[in-house]
Amino acid sequence: MVFADKDERSLPLDESGNLRHGTRPLTEVYAELEQVQKLGISKSIGVSNFNSLQLKEVLNSCTIRPVMMQLECHPCLAQKKLQKFCSDHGIALTAFAPIGRGNNTALAFNMLDDPVIKEVSAKYKKTPAQISLRYLLQRGISAIPKTVSLTRLEENFDVFDFELESGDMDKLLNLDCNRRLVWWPDTKSSPYYPFKNGVEF
Repeated sequence: MVFADKDERSLPLDESGNLRHGTRPLTEVYAELEQVQKLGISKSIGVSNFNSLQLKEVLNSCTIRPVMMQLECHPCLAQKKLQKFCSDHGIALTAFAPIGRGNNTALAFNMLDDPVIKEVSAKYKKTPAQISLRYLLQRGISAIPKTVSLTRLEENFDVFDFELESGDMDKLLNLDCNRRLVWWPDTKSSPYYPFKNGVEF
């Protein structure tokens, strides 16, 4: 997103509490990120939640390519087209919400209860969360699961001592139904909202 300039708050709001969207091109904002890296403030830069059209804009104008894109990705939202596009351009992926979300919103769902994931979990004697994380790692996607539990945090790291067989990977890939958890509803009025109908992946 591009937010309004010259506002000291991290998220600029209008008098009604709505986000104030900016009009600067995404490419211009990305050029500011390039300056951050050139000044040595950051070792590398990336983007988050861009669609392929937005990425093409950046790639066509940048002098420093993004090395990473953070996006929602899990067995129910495989993002295969976007992963291929990013791979073709040397951009790695980091998945947020890699095991779903269990809050009380209408969009919440927890893949840990999925029967296919449970079946694979039993086969490998691993938790459903570990299976979901391993699925991403084998696709070359890093993951940042969120937890406040020390036990679950330790479990989330315990995914490097096994490998999912190709048949089991296929089962998990077949769960893809383009089900998105995070829609950023407060930003839908932005001209740069990335999930509009008809927008390329």
